[in-house]
Parts: sequence; structure tokens; C-alpha cells
Amino acid sequence: MLIYDGEILEPEDDSDECAKIGEISVYLLQRDRIMEEGESAFEAMDSLSASTREAYDALFHEETGDWKEEVTAIYEPDFITQLNLLMIESIKLEPRFRRKGIGAQVVREIIATVGASCGIVACKPFPLQYSGWCDKDKAKLREQPGFEKERRVAFNKIAKYWSNLGFQKLPSSDFYVLSPEFHNVL
Repeated sequence: MLIYDGEILEPEDDSDECAKIGEISVYLLQRDRIMEEGESAFEAMDSLSASTREAYDALFHEETGDWKEEVTAIYEPDFITQLNLLMIESIKLEPRFRRKGIGAQVVREIIATVGASCGIVACKPFPLQYSGWCDKDKAKLREQPGFEKERRVAFNKIAKYWSNLGFQKLPSSDFYVLSPEFHNVL
């Protein structure tokens, strides 16, 4: 599994220098290579992180390692000719650069560059400010008035963002996959 962690840069005024305005992290599961070498996609994804293991559970049959029916139902039978998976783990932008289309453009570029050899592009929309929100030490935060309403609003907002980029939710999962009609457009 290949890990791509990158910085999102913006040229500074009247300078050849660039300022860091964000970060992106993606994983490329090369299933074609794994299969050729007789290895296991499950082992590759399970060994990396809890989120990649969760993605494996959402996208693949545990026993066979094939795409789940929920995935193949979205695509026409011959659409998924590539075995590889591009998983967008996270994208972060500094607050003053949000809502300007920069994040969407970065996602499109990553998909066009890295995702070209992938049958599936997936992500799990998650507002990063809620990382670890279920931990015991965050109980007081969860008990604050309005917390749950704000959390739901943030989760709905990020899900809408990814839907607007052409992703659709997998049934019985928190993961989204790039819809076929957007796969070659981005």
C-alpha cells in the first residue's frame, strides 16, 4: 500500500516562495500487484491503520477479497476493470482558504493523477474537529449544550461537500465512493 502525504501550497505575492495552506493524505492500494504476488489486501489494509481496516470492511468481502455487492451495484458490470483503490484519508485547509474551491480542486487533481489506475476512489467524510470525540476524556465536551446539534450539522455539511464532488454513500457504511459518471470527468 502506498501512502501519499502532501502539502497544499499557495504562491506568495511577488515571490517565488509558496506558503503551506493545507495538507492531504491518500492511500493507494495496489490490488493488482498484491494479487500477482499472492499477498492479501486485507493484511495490507489491516496493518496500516484502523481507518484502512474499516475501509476494507466496507468495500471488500472478508473471505474473497472481491468488491462487495454494495460497491458493484453502483457500477455497471464492466466498469470496474481496474483492481486498485484510491482512498482519500484526509484533506485539511487553513480556515482562511476554505470555501474557495481549493480543496475540491486538490481532490480532483489527486483523482486525476493517482486515481487514474484505480477502479474505486473512496473516502469517509469526517469533520476533523471531531477526531477522537468518542474518547472518555471528551465526555464533558459531548455533554455541553448544543454539542450534538453542532456535530450533526458538521457531519451533514462534510457529507454534502463530498456528494457535490461526485461521491455517493455506500449503503450500510460511512464510506463514499466516486460515482461512475464522475470517474472520468474529474
